[in-house]
Amino acid sequence: MFTIVLKPKGSYVSTPHNEGVQEYITVISGEFKISIRDDTYTLLAGEAIRFTGNVSHKYWNDTDEDVIQQVVMHYLET
Repeated sequence: MFTIVLKPKGSYVSTPHNEGVQEYITVISGEFKISIRDDTYTLLAGEAIRFTGNVSHKYWNDTDEDVIQQVVMHYLET
């Protein structure tokens, strides 16, 4: 588990992870957008999303406040 702080107007583009990786994001504070493939979601503090991490995805903060997220990556055992 790790924490991401997106500064105002900041963004982060993630390359696809390995096959089978599940990514869980919980918004601790603020509001941000996440694009997973061709779909875009807006998440507010207290909301969460889970998705397969082996696709391109991007986070961005259109607001004037920091966004704090907790991220958990789950890797399948092989």
